[in-house]
Amino acid sequence: MTHARERPEFGLHLKGTHAETVHVKIPIRQADGTTKEIEQDVQQAVTDFDFIISAGQHICLGPIHWSVPDEQAAYRGQLYPEVDRAEQGHDPERGQVNTRRERASDEEIAAASQRIAYQQQHGLPPWSTAAGEGLTLPSTETTLRSSRSLREWAHEYCRSNKVLKEFRYEKRVYGWNIGQLEAAVGKIVQEAEYTGSWSVKFITWRNVIRLYPDAYLARALAHTWVKIVLWLFLIYPFLWLFKHFDEHGGGKWEVCGGAYALKYWDPNPHTAAAGGDNPAGRVVQTPQGPARVVGLREGEWFKQWESTIRTRIKNRFQSTQCLTTPDAVAVQQLDGY
Repeated sequence: MTHARERPEFGLHLKGTHAETVHVKIPIRQADGTTKEIEQDVQQAVTDFDFIISAGQHICLGPIHWSVPDEQAAYRGQLYPEVDRAEQGHDPERGQVNTRRERASDEEIAAASQRIAYQQQHGLPPWSTAAGEGLTLPSTETTLRSSRSLREWAHEYCRSNKVLKEFRYEKRVYGWNIGQLEAAVGKIVQEAEYTGSWSVKFITWRNVIRLYPDAYLARALAHTWVKIVLWLFLIYPFLWLFKHFDEHGGGKWEVCGGAYALKYWDPNPHTAAAGGDNPAGRVVQTPQGPARVVGLREGEWFKQWESTIRTRIKNRFQSTQCLTTPDAVAVQQLDGY
């Protein structure tokens, strides 16, 4: 869990391209062995702007460990999603409801994908199911939805005799309504009268911790270049068959992770009361009572970056380095702005 303390990278990726027709000469070999060049029109995509605005520095809480509910389709040791169904009776050693593991149906897999997509678009944490829920400081009972503890999942992984097994710990960022924020930034692109194809999307990277067994083969296959070499020598197809069809082959565990908040609700009555008459909307009403908003709100972030985004699009800006601070605008330096 040491690596879980390292926060994931999170940011907004903006990219715009347009199609351009170019004339190229293509060499064609004739029947008599000579080469003849013919001209042909080819459509090429030309990048107009391409940059990332970093927002990971605004993470104010985390990691909060979470686990997947028993009824949600997830990888639980096989190379296909499974669910844990509750059975009658209790385990006297664990004091928990017994479960029976089954392969997930197509409907359950689709429902799990839709749930994750909904959470990410609405800025909800992995343990929440509806908009407006989950931004309050959670308890362990709220975030660990599985009937197994994280320690039990780790023990199950370690006890497995599979050779090519993998345990995945996913870091998720929450707190901002990503769907609304992407739509607001998209409006800036439209107002800039850009006529090409464009995309506006929040992305997360450096957000997965992968654990492999202490075996040379399992660790080597984690590298893409090793797989390419094994393909060239026609070795990888046999390893693929072993991984997918042998009972001691491969297995995946994707049942837990860490959540990192960009903003959250602090229900502490003293903290909420310190806000006075709700300055700048920092106090919100929740089902549990008034709470104070902690962290940078998406509207505040948008206000900081609106002018910079507009300028960078018009100037056809491209960079491989993430932007971390907005451009200085003269009007913002005026007293009282």
